Formats: sequence, C-alpha cells, structure tokens
Amino acid sequence: AYWAAGLVWLLPFTFMYREGEQEKEAREKRKLQREKLKEETEAVGRAIKEMEARLANSRRWRDRMAPLCNLAEDLLAALRPGDVASALVGNLPQLIPSADRFYCYRLDGVDTTGRVQMAAALPPEEGASGVYVLDELDRTCIQEGRAVISEDVRRTSVKVHPERLTGSVVIAPLTMRMKSGTTIGGVRQTVGALRVEAMQPAAFDRSDFDILSVMGDAAAGAFLNTDLYIAREQLAVRDALTGLLLRHVFFERAAQDMSRSRRSGASFSVVMLDIDDFKRLNDTWGHTAGDLVLKKLAAILLEALQPGEIVCRYGGEELTALLHNDVLRAERRVRRLIARFAEEKFLFPDEKGEMREVHATVSAGIAAFPLHGDDLVGLIQQADRALYRAKRLGKNQPVTARKR
Repeated sequence: AYWAAGLVWLLPFTFMYREGEQEKEAREKRKLQREKLKEETEAVGRAIKEMEARLANSRRWRDRMAPLCNLAEDLLAALRPGDVASALVGNLPQLIPSADRFYCYRLDGVDTTGRVQMAAALPPEEGASGVYVLDELDRTCIQEGRAVISEDVRRTSVKVHPERLTGSVVIAPLTMRMKSGTTIGGVRQTVGALRVEAMQPAAFDRSDFDILSVMGDAAAGAFLNTDLYIAREQLAVRDALTGLLLRHVFFERAAQDMSRSRRSGASFSVVMLDIDDFKRLNDTWGHTAGDLVLKKLAAILLEALQPGEIVCRYGGEELTALLHNDVLRAERRVRRLIARFAEEKFLFPDEKGEMREVHATVSAGIAAFPLHGDDLVGLIQQADRALYRAKRLGKNQPVTARKR
C-alpha cells in the first residue's frame, strides 16, 4: 500500500518532467529554426546586395558601351588619320571620365630624342606642336607591347614629363597584327600608344584599364585602314615609279585650272619634257639606270613646282607640267630646271663592274594659254611639236610653240 501510494504521489512529477523535456526540445527547435531563418535572411540580403552591385556595374558598362559603340562606328567610317584622332578625342570623356589629359601618338619616324608624331591630344592645345616626347612609361609600354598603369607616378622612380602635374597614368599600345610567312596568325607590332593622365592619384580602376586597351586595339586597326586607304588612293592617282600624277588625273586637274583661267583671264603654260637619248641610255646602262634618271628628273620637277602647279608622267620618259606663268616666265623657269638636271651625276657599273659617271639631259616644249591655244588638248599638241623642234635644234634646251 505504501509503495502504491508513493507511485501515485510521484506520477504527476513524472508527467511534469516529461512535459518540461518536451518544452525544452521545442524551444531548442524553435531556436534552431530562428537561426536558420536568420541565416537565410542574411543570405538573401547578401544576394540582393550582390545583384544590386551587378546591376549597378551593368548600368555603368551600359553607359560606357554607348560611347564605345559610337567610337567603333566613327573608327569604321574614318578615311584619314585625322578622322581617327577626332573619333578618339570626341568619345574619350564619356569612356574614361576621370581622365584630365589624353594623348595619342604614332611611332612614324621616331628620332633619337624620343620625339614622335602626335596624332591627337585633349585638351587640344596639348597637341598644338604636333610632337610628343616619350618618357619611361611610354618606352615600357612600346617595348613590351602591353598596357601600363601607374597609380601615383610621384611615388615611383619612373621619370615622367616634369612640366605636367600628373598623379595617375594609364598607357595602352596601338598594336597591329602584321602578316608573316613563318608565323601563324602574324606578328604583333606596336605602332603607337594611347595615354590618359589624371591629376589625382589612383584615379583609374580596372575598367578604365580595360577600356583603354580596347580603344588601343580599335585605334590601331583604324590607323592601319586609313594608311591602306591613302596608299590605294595614291596608287589610283600617282605613277608608282616617279610619284607623279597619272595622265588622266592630270587632265582632270588641268581642265579645272583652265576653267579658272578663263574666268579670271590669268595665263598658264603647258610644258612637255623628254629625256634626251633615253633609249640609248637604257640600251647602254640598263633599264634600272633609265628608271633612276627618270625618277631624278621627276624629283627635280616636283621640287620646282609652286603651290597649285601639277606634273604627270605623260608616257614613257615624257613628263608634262602645268605652270602658273606666262610663256616668258615659264621658259626661264624651265631653262633653269634643264640646267639643274644637266648638272646631275649618275654612277652606273660598266661591263667590267667599274663605276662610270654618266650625265643626262632633257629637252622641253612650252605652250601658253591663251597665246598658243584655248583648249588643253591643243596646248599639249603645240607643246609636243615645240619639244621635237628642241630635239632637232640640238637637245638640252626649251623651245616655245609658234604663235597661232
């Protein structure tokens, strides 16, 4: 009976203990749930912040992509190096807003002092001289063919331009892929660089670095395209051997000159020049010698031209020039030119390989507008007849056409 009474008396405490254990387990479970919920909430918050950061970054890149696309369109449309420079300068402030100064230079004809051709600059007065002087950072970029960044040049031993107060600098090379018969994909050649500077240190970040590198590659391709366009344009209008205008281009420009002369009443002269005994020169010394003599005559002619005057290779060894002078002044000028050419000494090897001194002469015929004709074809015919009279009279002299 006592044992039964004790069990009856302990039974409520047993249930109370079990209820307490269950409550404790429930509290622990709720605590774990709260902690898990807190971790999930924090993870969601971090994910939202990361998404916001990515969205902000994508907005920044979107804002930068618009001027980058504009730059690409401008570079594709560029036909002259000046067009490329204008495209770079025009889009730079939107692409790299933290830049205070911008330079684009090419390595055409770099001299011993490190002076190179300035293609573009911002502000524009920085490029007024048309010359840029390389410093150590530029040389590193060019020699290694990679972009260079300096967050604070004042705290480094690198020597930069002392006249400019510069904090941070980024330089990207203008690199072209040149074709090579032995290298797959060609050889990369650095032909210049883009350089941005800021007054403040650490003004540029990785995105600025990447943007300038993209601009450098695009600008290099654009400069190559403009060079090829100019070269093809020159081939379309100039003789490959002498560099003189082609015949059809001469006729087009001479016709324009004649129209202006008719309106203004100004006189001009057409001069036909032909190297004396050119066939014998070729037969004796070879066609290479003949080419050298012809190129020298063309160079002397080009040097003697005044602004607006033109000269072409009319055919073979015959050249035609249009001078903005009446017949008397034209004859004096041509006489001096003939004497200048006769003084030239050419050295050619003979059959034994010994160098021989050779002289060449040139004859000329002159016809003037309107004295000898009022149309271009007629003037050229008159000058051609005068040329052959000069040949019959002993060569190495100018002869004017007969009056109508």
